Amino acid sequence: EEAQKVVETAPKFIAAYQLLCDIYIARKDLAKAEEALNKAIAVGPRVPQTELRLAQLLRVRAEGASGKDADAQRAKATEILARLEKTVPPRTVVGLEVRRELARVKYGALGQAFFEASEMLSAGKPAEALKRLDEIVAKQKDFIDAHHLRGLALSSAKINRTADAIEAFKLAVGKR
Repeated sequence: EEAQKVVETAPKFIAAYQLLCDIYIARKDLAKAEEALNKAIAVGPRVPQTELRLAQLLRVRAEGASGKDADAQRAKATEILARLEKTVPPRTVVGLEVRRELARVKYGALGQAFFEASEMLSAGKPAEALKRLDEIVAKQKDFIDAHHLRGLALSSAKINRTADAIEAFKLAVGKR
């Protein structure tokens, strides 16, 4: 009730809408939580963290839905995240979270592992990335981007398994 009063007296106070979102999430009312975030975005200015939060909420709602409703929630989340990916610097906390969330929306449960493997490879740890990617493709053989990233790890100077890298790239291309 207090957060609702703040919104009524200061309708452009974004933090109050974010607090309302938290309250609705705690009450398991995801539709009202989404509504609160949409209002925060509507009153502006655009705050990447609020939009990211909305995308995360949409992903959670999609995971609990099925059919066209789930597809619509994922599509909205993807649209928001694609816009954020273009505007938020990639090596900031929010930028990294945007990339992580994109992986979760796109790849579901394996998205987090894929994101981590990508970060390992970027950090110059191809052996660790390869191990994680091998686990991913063992669970989901048609994971195109994992095969592609696996090829990059295999072709790195530290691993240098060119023939295996070529096979991984062939798998990725063959599944497109």
